[in-house]
Amino acid sequence: MDNNNSSQINDGAILERSYIFCNETMHTISLQVRRLQTTEPEDSEFIFRKWADLRFLILSLDRLYKATGIALNVKSISNDVQKARQEFRNSMPFLKNLRDIGEHFDSYSMDNGRLKNISRGDLQVGTWGRDGTWFNWLGEEIKVIECEQAAIELFKKMRDIRNNFKKPQIN
Repeated sequence: MDNNNSSQINDGAILERSYIFCNETMHTISLQVRRLQTTEPEDSEFIFRKWADLRFLILSLDRLYKATGIALNVKSISNDVQKARQEFRNSMPFLKNLRDIGEHFDSYSMDNGRLKNISRGDLQVGTWGRDGTWFNWLGEEIKVIECEQAAIELFKKMRDIRNNFKKPQIN
């Protein structure tokens, strides 16, 4: 059996897989948001812990976006899914670039990144809000709570799409 043949996967299974990944990722997003706003035991030893948690948050937000993309393979709901994804992306226009910069830091650290306005000297320079709810990095203000709210809204829309999905009737 060819496990790579997506034509054998029914629409309900595709949507369920998308939703399961979204649900898992929402827990990760909540974890990262909490960690960004608290003091953690390793803070005295690892002064870059919040940087790491911010990167994990950015990756998790991107993973949520990708998880919803699985549902685009279901034609009957793809327009609704695309609209929800676009609203999410519009609320965080910086997300793709920050994710890409973080994932390709090796190129950027040699001034060979795709975005030529990003200097290697900028990669580890940023400003934190004391309460951990915002961060300025690479010219972008990341409002952690607003990012979490956008993720919650996208997840709710995916939940509603899933709950309203019409499964084919078996005769």
